[in-house]
Amino acid sequence: MARYVLIEVYPPELVQKVVSEILKTYENLLGVKLVEAPISVVLIDPPRAIFRVRTRFLKFLRMAILLTRRVDDTDVLVVTIRVSGTLRKCKAQLKSIQKLM
Repeated sequence: MARYVLIEVYPPELVQKVVSEILKTYENLLGVKLVEAPISVVLIDPPRAIFRVRTRFLKFLRMAILLTRRVDDTDVLVVTIRVSGTLRKCKAQLKSIQKLM
């Protein structure tokens, strides 16, 4: 089964770089290449992004999100907003939940 993780990134202009940094950290935690790692980026809508990950690898994605604190010598804030079981619900929450900052 898959889970969809909705995150919010500040500053919003670094969302692309933060997503790639999260993917690199996730790859390092698992010790395999991203081709073999069960994760994908579904949507990037600054300052938010949605990841798709298998349920048993969710803990590695959460850890990668926690470890991402600095990108290009800039401090970043990455917050997990919601974990959902369906993409439809996650997209609805993307639009309905107010931005944090």
